Amino acid sequence: MRLVEAAGFAVCCFGFTATASAHVMLESKSAEVGSMVRAVFDVGHGCASSPTTKIRIRIPAGVLAVVAEPKAGWEITTLTAPYDQPYSNRGEAVKEGIVEVDWSGVLSAHQIGKFVLTFDISESLDSGQRLYFPVVQECQKDVVRWVDKSDDGEHPAPSLFLLAGH
Repeated sequence: MRLVEAAGFAVCCFGFTATASAHVMLESKSAEVGSMVRAVFDVGHGCASSPTTKIRIRIPAGVLAVVAEPKAGWEITTLTAPYDQPYSNRGEAVKEGIVEVDWSGVLSAHQIGKFVLTFDISESLDSGQRLYFPVVQECQKDVVRWVDKSDDGEHPAPSLFLLAGH
């Protein structure tokens, strides 16, 4: 793991512009505050009819104890940084953690890929809000930024709606 500033990701990875018709979506659409979540990100297909070579997922504030599941033939890199504020997780104050997960490998342009993260949702967060997971999909011939924080956007970011916990 390496320590990076959160802004570095935006400059490095979200500076790309591209068009494509692939989609990156979360299989689950909601989760409870204070719960552990197994989030499956589905990559619909490649970009510009070329294979996907990298998936970068930005972790939103309040998503803690992130673990990336291995994917056969893919390498995982995680970036760790201090949080803007401490978050409560199981009664403990957490001040830093994983802020980005990257998978590098090759996924055929016509295959669906599943990329899985397990994490805790801080009990410090409020129910009724939406957590967005911006994703950059790099392909051999193109790059697509799935970062729109609106379902109506051209490239919507995968998101979870937070429900009240038990």
